[in-house]
Amino acid sequence: MADITQHRACEPCTYALGFDPKSYTDKDLESLLEDSNLSEDDLEAEDPVEEGSFVITRVKHCFVEAPTQGENLHRFKVTTHDCRGQIELPAYFWNLNEDAQAWVGGIDVLGFGRCIISKDVLEVSVETLRLHTSFFEGSEELRDLRWVKTDCAKVIDFLKDVYSDKLPAQHGYIFTLMIIAKDHLRDMALWKVYFDRHEDIRKAREALKPPLQQMTEHEGANWKTLEQITKKREELQRRVNRLILPKQPADITMEDRIDLIRHLILCLYAYLPTLRNDYSDAPIIFMKDHRSSAIRKLMQGNHIMETAEGQFTFHLRYFKTDRSQAEKMYAFPQRMNNVVVDSLVVFPRRYLLSCMKKPDTPMGRNYYSKFMAAIWMDANVGSSLMRKILISNEYKDAPSLRDRAEKASSCLHSVAVQQTHYEKKYKPDGTPIAW
Repeated sequence: MADITQHRACEPCTYALGFDPKSYTDKDLESLLEDSNLSEDDLEAEDPVEEGSFVITRVKHCFVEAPTQGENLHRFKVTTHDCRGQIELPAYFWNLNEDAQAWVGGIDVLGFGRCIISKDVLEVSVETLRLHTSFFEGSEELRDLRWVKTDCAKVIDFLKDVYSDKLPAQHGYIFTLMIIAKDHLRDMALWKVYFDRHEDIRKAREALKPPLQQMTEHEGANWKTLEQITKKREELQRRVNRLILPKQPADITMEDRIDLIRHLILCLYAYLPTLRNDYSDAPIIFMKDHRSSAIRKLMQGNHIMETAEGQFTFHLRYFKTDRSQAEKMYAFPQRMNNVVVDSLVVFPRRYLLSCMKKPDTPMGRNYYSKFMAAIWMDANVGSSLMRKILISNEYKDAPSLRDRAEKASSCLHSVAVQQTHYEKKYKPDGTPIAW
């Protein structure tokens, strides 16, 4: 959406422009100079601007950032060899906060930026002999949603163009527009237009899905065999036993902590059912703390209970499928108990999986996912992929229906989901997996 008049060819250069409902004062500009370590000599003075326009004197090697407000952020890009450009904005762009102003910033840009806001055109004038790329940014408040209807075709075409290779992103935006059309505008004809596009995207996504029990490209690129997982766990175990456990807690390095917890995580998958990332925020409740009122509050959620000295049980109350399944308890086998006890001696902490720098803070699900992904240097093996690898290995020999049901129950998913989502038998190219 740009109307550009070319005047002269220029060298590459980039600057950005956006909108902010607040204006910069002289004091703000002085603060900017102090923060940028620039002097007033680096600025070029400019004549007073006309009503309805705004000027920020350009600064070399400086980018002026301004906060935006509102729910949605719109960005437009225009590239031109000219020093002047007129940007035609769509209707929904004018649902911005009132009294929006223009702001500019750039890299190796000489001169100044002037932005004149009219009814449906925003003019930019930059005195520079270089190619410039303009970004227009604005924050919109959901007070006027008429653009959802008036620009319906343009919005759909825009999403097709910008997210041509990202169908999930298109699906998410279209679904949101369906809700707005139905619940806010109460226009079922408009809802039908977005719904038809929603169905087209859904069918396209279904067509791109690999057949059941076949790896995706991502899974195939990061797949590890059971032998590789066991080998990695044994390598970490040797390092832990020989180099880490003999140390005192004060002598443990950050690298030691990381390897210690990596070994513990792989042991959880080796000695216990292959759960999701439910261990990531489970506190350890020791026997000496059972009667504490503060500890009793922790017992209302997922937690690791010390039932006897050096013996632990995982109480799982809240998990992804807890609506269809009751609370679960997993008693740690002796080998797992030994791993936990040894790790607590050299790395005292309140949680089974604590942050490396903050032993009294749980990893959390996002931290846990990133931590797992770094165990292998050449692959990103998260908790979901680990479940698929281990379950696929266990079911490669066609187990009985009873065995399938028991495994699904212990892993907290249904038999149907297990067969269609977790059991993998074919590589991305369709050839059988060589176990």
